[in-house]
Amino acid sequence: VDFMLACRAKRARDLTALDVLALKVAALCHDVDHPGHSNDFEVKSSSELALRYNDASVLENYHASFVFATLLRNPSTDFLANLSRNAYREFRKAVISMILATDMARHGAHVDSLRAFADRTSFTSLTRHSFSDKSDSDDRDSRVASPRRRQFYLDQLIHLGDMSAQCSPSFDTAKDWAERIADEFRKQASREQDLGLPVSPFMARLETAADLALGQVAFIDYVVQPLFAAAQKIFPEVGELEENCRKNREAW
Repeated sequence: VDFMLACRAKRARDLTALDVLALKVAALCHDVDHPGHSNDFEVKSSSELALRYNDASVLENYHASFVFATLLRNPSTDFLANLSRNAYREFRKAVISMILATDMARHGAHVDSLRAFADRTSFTSLTRHSFSDKSDSDDRDSRVASPRRRQFYLDQLIHLGDMSAQCSPSFDTAKDWAERIADEFRKQASREQDLGLPVSPFMARLETAADLALGQVAFIDYVVQPLFAAAQKIFPEVGELEENCRKNREAW
């Protein structure tokens, strides 16, 4: 989905080749070496990762760190060795920002930002102030995207991709993703019980097909649909995905 939007979205044409490379890497690695638990579990259990990252975006910080500390420090997998120092810093900054943007604790802020960006008055204000920097402050051509605005696009694109399982054109694919996630949730709920921790309510009620269907309908109504409805005002190309989501909701 991230690649499709990067290729087709009109606003994504503002992205540089390095931006697109960073988007591909972040999309591939945003869940790398995932332990199968949520941030909430890591914090409640005082895990090593929670202690290392001070309870803040625990897993996202870990995934970002893994990319650069493990994958890109290995000469056999470091495909960025020929980048200039400045380009590498720009790439690293973009990837870290995108991976951190997949923290679901930021979902509401993403939706609010998209809505504000789409509003004509707020859009003008954001263009002139929030998404400009000193390096291009004298440039009055609003068609030139500043680094901050490009990062905004990247962060939104990867979050849309991360939330797009129920936007698949195939209900079988959407159902398969839902069942995989539900299995992960059940395992976490079971482990929470074993450790004497509070069990996450939405993870404890996934025993039947009806439970799964109701959960997915609620997820679409309260998480996916509001996000894609807001995003469509900026990235009209997601309209196709939003329609897929509507059909999958009906199928559930």
